[in-house]
Amino acid sequence: MMKLLSLALALTLVIAGGVVHGLASNRWGPMDSGRATGDVAALPRTVSHWVGRDQELDPRQLSLGSIQAACSRCYDNRATGAALNILVLYGPSGPITVHTPDLCFPGAGYEIVGTPAKQILTARGVAPAEFWAAKARKADPGRVTYLRLLWAWNAGGQWEAPDYPRLAFCHSPMIYKLYMVQKMSGPDEPLLNEECADFLRGMLPGLDPVLFRQN
Repeated sequence: MMKLLSLALALTLVIAGGVVHGLASNRWGPMDSGRATGDVAALPRTVSHWVGRDQELDPRQLSLGSIQAACSRCYDNRATGAALNILVLYGPSGPITVHTPDLCFPGAGYEIVGTPAKQILTARGVAPAEFWAAKARKADPGRVTYLRLLWAWNAGGQWEAPDYPRLAFCHSPMIYKLYMVQKMSGPDEPLLNEECADFLRGMLPGLDPVLFRQN
């Protein structure tokens, strides 16, 4: 099975482009975790037929962007053979909101096909989740690869996809960001197919208890 674009590379691109300068100048202010636990490694390892395996991230890149915690995991569907990657970051809202996949994946040789669109997902026991979704394309000799990209932020128990995340979360010193990346079989697949939607419906209810302190 062809490997997806390394999420370590994606992380490098996410925290690039001025993040270091912003932190050095204290542009984003003090850090206060509030209700957040930062326990991203405790996200569910098994979601229905999906079983996760951890992937390494470069600690130098994490410290560069002042990322407090990160978890990169590949989930394999034992029933269908499908695979997808999840990356969850926790840190100061400034660097976490600066870059989005539609801006950083072109730096890895991908072009964004069409315009990113919002997707609304409902799951039992949690607030409706809103994600940005985009399709990325990379042409190599004899092969064209398409990726499905989804991302959202969470500052207090609800996954959101605002138009201007830096402004929307300016009063949230610490924040989570979730990426999902999956290889597509072709260009005509929807931005959010039923397989990925089922995975997220199974994953999301298990996230809140580990990411946020319960009052």
